[in-house]
Amino acid sequence: MKITGAILAGGKSSRMGKDKGLLPLEGGTVIDHLLQQMEPAVKERLISTNEPQAYAFTGMPLITDNTPGLGPLSGIQAILQHCAAADDCWCLVTACDMPLADTGLYRALAACAEEAGRQGMNAVIPVIQGRIQPLPGIYHPSAALTLNRPIQEGRLKLMDWLGELQVLYVDDETLRSYGVHHPERLFFNMNTPAGYAYVLRELQE
Repeated sequence: MKITGAILAGGKSSRMGKDKGLLPLEGGTVIDHLLQQMEPAVKERLISTNEPQAYAFTGMPLITDNTPGLGPLSGIQAILQHCAAADDCWCLVTACDMPLADTGLYRALAACAEEAGRQGMNAVIPVIQGRIQPLPGIYHPSAALTLNRPIQEGRLKLMDWLGELQVLYVDDETLRSYGVHHPERLFFNMNTPAGYAYVLRELQE
């Protein structure tokens, strides 16, 4: 199964005060770290951003939103449309504020996409400690068709959109069966300077 990895980057970052994807991390930047962790689990990688000049240094394909300023849902729509045009089967989507997500998690989700395909579903979504986590998640390009109306109507919450999809939910125990240890740690959202400091400490251990 062919999977393209995509990172949502370059958001407002109002609580952080600066672009989260460009923060220093492990000798590079957060976006470098995410790309490195994603590489072994996917065939191709790309970045969704409305500030392509800021991420040109990565050398990755840069995808802009059809309608900028509408948040992650618009970015996911552009990613899925790009993958559909390129005849990619599934898209692994994560966000630049989740640098603790690692290769093991991405590989586990990719493996679950095989089962989702057999069941005729179009998304693989983790459920960690009972909480649904839309990102990182894996989406089939066919899911792009369900985004037109919510975006036109201004219904831009990821959680609401999931109700339009056929979802294979993957819980903590299933992820552990694929060798993912302490999955709750991997879904930390780095949205503040304190969160950034926490990520730095975690990756040093």
